[in-house]
Amino acid sequence: MEVVLSKVLKRIEPSLHEVHEAHKLFTKVKDIIQKKWPELDVKLMGSVAKDTFLSGDKDLDIFVLFDPKVERKELEKKGLLAGKTVFDELGGKFEVSYAEHPYTRGLIGIYDIEIVPAYKIKNTKNLISAVDRTPFHTKYVRENLKAPGDVRLLKKFLKGIGCYGSDLKTEGYSGYLCELLILKYSTFLDTLKEMQGLKFQEIIDIDNHYTKKKYADVRKRFESQPLIFIDPTDKTRNVAAVLSKEKLAVSINAAALFMEKPTTTFFFPKKKTIDRKKALEHAKKRGARIVVLKFNKPKVIEDILYPQLRRFLNLVAGKLSKEGYGLLRASVFADAACGIALEVDEVTLPETRKKMGPSIFNPLKHRMRFLENSKDVWVEDDRLVSEEKRKHLKIEDFLFDLLKKPLSKLTYEGVPSHIAKEVYRGFDILLDSKVRTVNSDEFWLWVERKAF
Repeated sequence: MEVVLSKVLKRIEPSLHEVHEAHKLFTKVKDIIQKKWPELDVKLMGSVAKDTFLSGDKDLDIFVLFDPKVERKELEKKGLLAGKTVFDELGGKFEVSYAEHPYTRGLIGIYDIEIVPAYKIKNTKNLISAVDRTPFHTKYVRENLKAPGDVRLLKKFLKGIGCYGSDLKTEGYSGYLCELLILKYSTFLDTLKEMQGLKFQEIIDIDNHYTKKKYADVRKRFESQPLIFIDPTDKTRNVAAVLSKEKLAVSINAAALFMEKPTTTFFFPKKKTIDRKKALEHAKKRGARIVVLKFNKPKVIEDILYPQLRRFLNLVAGKLSKEGYGLLRASVFADAACGIALEVDEVTLPETRKKMGPSIFNPLKHRMRFLENSKDVWVEDDRLVSEEKRKHLKIEDFLFDLLKKPLSKLTYEGVPSHIAKEVYRGFDILLDSKVRTVNSDEFWLWVERKAF
């Protein structure tokens, strides 16, 4: 274990040169902004400020702090102007992105830089915007963290198993959550030991904001969030809110496997080429049929796109299951290609299906209505039952009928707006060997993951 962790740490710990270069660039950015707007406070945030970044990472999070008396419109206008000025003067390329309010992000040399306007508040009870918490996170970690190396190990471990990142595509662990876990459990190994025993909706309250008598209320407040880590700087916030049940499960399992047999592969997984033909053959041997619904990728940020894709997937999966197609598993993809992937046990259903009617003990008028609208009625247990012909036997016909509708109808029936626009413009339904044409690493990783 010690040998493995020592090898990993040597590879991921940034050199003094990397640290110096990052801070040198921050100073340049700060000087440009404060030269033009001396009233603004410019602070370095994120993993560079907390000394928890990994070697090779070139991300700088820079906050431009405004007096709380400044109106939101002025903050947004001046914040964007400050960001644009920096990128222009340092020869960088940028775009305007949106969180709670707009900010600039882009590339200066080899560095990905975000310049975020926020309010300089005294405590988190006075929040004006969500990003106003960030300086408190940075301050808390800098004042309390004694083991940055262990944070780096945890981050790299989670990256290696595909669970690092609090964006809505990944739904994993944020850098701040990693730092807090090490603050709570002291070391990387102790964190993994504790991780193995996590229960659903486990509450971790590092500063004891709540008594155990209040835990039921806390779980209700953060209902459906699988891990609850109370933000030490704001007790109303769950730091692990984005973490999905699947990514939590993957990390718990990987922690157990690593503790049993530690290898550097967990941190530096080998990139393998997926044999598409072989992956599909394995799916076929299991009796599974793969169906892909593919359409053009909406031009929206991933934090909007992936939640909409998942909502769309849940809608389609629910309709398929109700119709009688046995859904084994499903996923979404939106890298080079975009769509939803379904694995079902059958793509063609019988001509007729059982139609369940009311109980014999229901009012007579309900039973009579069923009898009038059905043929060949019989009784099973206490229910009237008949058969009815299916409108569609093939899954592709069912999906086509479900989605080939006017845009207004699609949105009315629950298809998320950006997805609905692309589905309305056109979509492809691919089955079995035809899915080989899908050009998406996300999709093929999903196929391969369960196939072998």
